[in-house]
Amino acid sequence: NIRVLNMSFFLDDPNVAAHQPVLQALERAADAGIIPVAAASNDGPRPRSLHSIASYPHVVTVAAFDARGTRKRDDDRIASFSSRGPGDHGELKPDVATPGANVVVGTVRGGYTRSNGTSFASPIAAGVIATWLEANPSLNVTQVQQIVAETSHPLSSYDHFAQGYGEMDALAGLHKAISMREPQPTA
Repeated sequence: NIRVLNMSFFLDDPNVAAHQPVLQALERAADAGIIPVAAASNDGPRPRSLHSIASYPHVVTVAAFDARGTRKRDDDRIASFSSRGPGDHGELKPDVATPGANVVVGTVRGGYTRSNGTSFASPIAAGVIATWLEANPSLNVTQVQQIVAETSHPLSSYDHFAQGYGEMDALAGLHKAISMREPQPTA
């Protein structure tokens, strides 16, 4: 019963036609109710630096921001390494930003370290989206993208192609997901 698919990788084959099988599989996944979430990649800050999977319309594309060690949102910055849109065909990508700089991660030896990358930002978004789906299992990828658009907090000094709709707000998104539930028939 998989509902969210996180993709912290990119396809580096310069032959875009080689990406078609993966893109078709993502479209089938989205049609089946699975929400594909992709790391924007780490080729920023240059424009049009997203990779093919992150450009795909049926994917929630995640940029990385740096919280700069504070809880305040007003000093947050989009990480310089976070790839920028637009997508391959002019799509408004990325969709959203989550923490991806100085993220505490587990190591293979059982310890912890700090690391950077959109590969750490996208699983955070996938986890948040999973909570929204728990509250409203009928959500599809378009509705999830709508929730992101309506509840994220934009950073004032960045355009859409750097941050998407802004920093993901898990709680506001959860409330929106609940408000979108289909009314249940009463007996």
